[in-house]
Amino acid sequence: MLIYSLGFSQIFKDPRNIFPFTPETSSLLKYQETPVSNYTGVPNISIPIYTAKSGSVEVPITLSYHAGGVLVSDIASSVGLGWSINTVAPITRKTNGYTDENGVMKHDDNIEGFLNSNLANQQLRLNMATNGLYNEAIADLMPDEFSLSINDFSGSFFYNPKNKKNVTFPMSDIKIDYSFGNTNQIKTIDIKTTNGTKYIFGEDGTETYNLIGSISTSNYFGTNAWKIKKIEATDNSNITRSALSHNSYFNIIHFSFINKNIYELDKCECHYFT
Repeated sequence: MLIYSLGFSQIFKDPRNIFPFTPETSSLLKYQETPVSNYTGVPNISIPIYTAKSGSVEVPITLSYHAGGVLVSDIASSVGLGWSINTVAPITRKTNGYTDENGVMKHDDNIEGFLNSNLANQQLRLNMATNGLYNEAIADLMPDEFSLSINDFSGSFFYNPKNKKNVTFPMSDIKIDYSFGNTNQIKTIDIKTTNGTKYIFGEDGTETYNLIGSISTSNYFGTNAWKIKKIEATDNSNITRSALSHNSYFNIIHFSFINKNIYELDKCECHYFT
């Protein structure tokens, strides 16, 4: 009689998507994650400051306070704890596995073959299930989640490697295009709405992170926020970032995780540059 048994030890794999945002971006995200409405019970505390205008393009700038509570770990933005300057919220990314430009956008041909294969290595399957990765840098099985909030759309979008298009949630007819820099990172994200208005996010208004170690032995860089660069209307009128920002609103962040244990984030060396 042949008896076969397969067992797994409790091996904890460090998640790769622990990339904090800057205080400015974090305060703005509260309005996307917990919208101000009668349903949530959060009051609308908003002070109008200015309206940037150029032709048919108008962008109100307000100072808002989110009364959903303040956590001990919250870091005050440049305008105060719980307060944020609202113009056009940045596009933010929740990284699942590797960044899309180093994963599903680059190795999409490997995903279907992996899912249809009969792997004998059960540890490989376990690594894939816990990290969304297999064979380290060969394939990324989980697309990143991008969050967007503009006049015509508020929700998330994902890159679909099958048809090389983006899927929005909720469903929308907005068009999404990417441009890439010399390091193959997403440089800008262009959003075109159904009325023809074009929103350009990114380039010099980004937040980047660096994770040392983890699955790959080399340094790992990525971008987790793209701030508005320009808004263009169909009549060729536009508003640029300089009309929507103040001295410290747009910045670049660099994170170096010396110890990648999720329970030891106090050892994270965080440096802010304005």
